[in-house]
Amino acid sequence: MGRELKKRLYNFLGHFFVTIGFIGVFLPILPTAPFLIVGAACYSRGSKQFHDVLARNKVFGSVVRNWERNGSISLQAKCIAVFAVLVGFAVSVTYFVTGDVWRIVFITIGATIVMYIVFRPTARE
Repeated sequence: MGRELKKRLYNFLGHFFVTIGFIGVFLPILPTAPFLIVGAACYSRGSKQFHDVLARNKVFGSVVRNWERNGSISLQAKCIAVFAVLVGFAVSVTYFVTGDVWRIVFITIGATIVMYIVFRPTARE
């Protein structure tokens, strides 16, 4: 795969993930921060300009900068993410997942995600 094609692919993926993250602002079940972080990672490989625009953004830039500096997440983002995971997994386990084994798998995955979020360093505002 050529270098230019890789850059275009990373930029496309960056646009995709940032768009999903932006949609997450309006849909409470869809978290914003993880998609912005993945989008920034894609941009860092595809376009320094796109990455810098995202990192300097007044609304979303702090999420990217905190993650890139020390892997930290703001307390507000942690609370929102944990709430979204709990609601999303509770709805899934209650209405969509059948079978006790699958419910245990889903609950274990949800608990793992929540623990990961909670134990990440908290960004200083």
